[in-house]
Amino acid sequence: MTVLKVVAAGILILVTITSVGPVHAATAKQHTTLARINGIPTLIVDGQPFLIVGAQCDVWRSTPQDDQTVLFFDSYRDMNATTVGLDVLWDRCEHVQDQYDFAFLDWFVEQARSRHLKLILHLFDTNVCGGVTDSPKWSYTPAYILSAPDKYQRMVLQYEYRPSGPPMCPNDPDTLQRERKYLVKLAEHIRDTDTDRTVIMLQINNEYYFQQWVSHAYDASVRCQCSYCNAKYDPAKYKDPKDFMFHSFVDYTKVLTDAIAEVYDIPLYVNSPGWPDWAVPMFLDGCPNLDLVGCDCQTSPAEPNMISRYVQGRNITFAAECATPNPRCRVNLDVLPYYTMIGRMGIGTLLWECGMPLTVSRNPVWSKRYADAMYPIKNAQWAIARARGTENIVGWYVIREFQADAKLQDPTIVGEKMFVREGRKTRMEDGITFTASLGSHRITVGGSTAGIVASSEPGVLVIATAKADLTISGPAIKSAAEGVYVGDKWQSTAKLDLKLSGDAYELHVDQPKVVRLLF
Repeated sequence: MTVLKVVAAGILILVTITSVGPVHAATAKQHTTLARINGIPTLIVDGQPFLIVGAQCDVWRSTPQDDQTVLFFDSYRDMNATTVGLDVLWDRCEHVQDQYDFAFLDWFVEQARSRHLKLILHLFDTNVCGGVTDSPKWSYTPAYILSAPDKYQRMVLQYEYRPSGPPMCPNDPDTLQRERKYLVKLAEHIRDTDTDRTVIMLQINNEYYFQQWVSHAYDASVRCQCSYCNAKYDPAKYKDPKDFMFHSFVDYTKVLTDAIAEVYDIPLYVNSPGWPDWAVPMFLDGCPNLDLVGCDCQTSPAEPNMISRYVQGRNITFAAECATPNPRCRVNLDVLPYYTMIGRMGIGTLLWECGMPLTVSRNPVWSKRYADAMYPIKNAQWAIARARGTENIVGWYVIREFQADAKLQDPTIVGEKMFVREGRKTRMEDGITFTASLGSHRITVGGSTAGIVASSEPGVLVIATAKADLTISGPAIKSAAEGVYVGDKWQSTAKLDLKLSGDAYELHVDQPKVVRLLF
């Protein structure tokens, strides 16, 4: 299969990617890359197209490495996830200066590898939601840095800050060099020890410039007042203090991403909790080795939203944290992955799991809703990825309208529309039943909230959905089977009998399935 590999400078180079054969224990698999298949950005993992569906194992679950941490991994394996995001604390890997110990990370790699999950590492280092810690039990930034304020500069800010902050200043050269050295060691460790290539992406820090003022002045345009920033700040050069701080974070991130790229070629990104739209090209233009800016806080496919606003330049859509504390997110668990991959042709979706009692994986209704959505995507990744960007795909998902009060834990749905992708064109349907064309076939879909029909190879239709009633007319269907794709190989698990009604075939899907029709 020939695809276009995305390199850091945004130049597209033709490369040939083939499936990886059996790998011996001492041989590293092909590392993860970002590619373009039919012009659509796609992760290539183990030599095959890969779609991210899963959740973040947040810091309070990951750091203890206890039974609840293991339960999280078990739960998402059983819920059909392909990926888990993991918060990695710098302090756990370099608690003492220049003494690197990656046992904390290695434990998670093994948890994921043994469950056939991939990992995205969230590198919680010097600026995590505007802080350096979330608990008296641990910190993100190493103790040797936090205990030396005369050597390592924290941001000096005019508002009273929550106890978790303020973060380290991005204009402090000493902190930057310590973090750069650590990330090089981490990247080398992953490169040399993760021979199964369980780790597929790295997130640099977390939500730069997320302001946690006690006074709730979240929209204030402020800058650090430390000596480094005072020396660097020139009012004639920057629009306002916020513009200065974003340029500072971009400069800081460039050093870190350049350093990682020198030792290991792995996709890199930063995540936004709601930055102004102009910050996206600033990061991508200023950091040539940064692959994308991910979006946090996604709760609905209704647009405009942060994801639609961030479709700029070379940015690649990734719903990095869908916020499950928001009840609309929990209602939309069945459609959010389809919005990212079909509506916006992105690389995937991760949940940000809130604590009990609103944890998705611990609630049978919510976990089933998300598990049912992930199953068709996980088991038809190759077919979906090969069809995206062509005329050979039909995809759909419902967009729900809720009553105004977003604080309701059980929000009322007051309206529904259907987004439909028919090849390269998209449209909105007022009802939830629609008809679309795929090649010589006419397909009517009803009784469904989301799904995909793809023709990724001649004479084949692949249906991936959790629930749907489909009527298919056109060329005669010779056979039908339920099964899964393992890489690019179809594995049939059961034959299906289609009902012929006049000149159309009827297929009733009442549970998550991938169905392959030959015609």
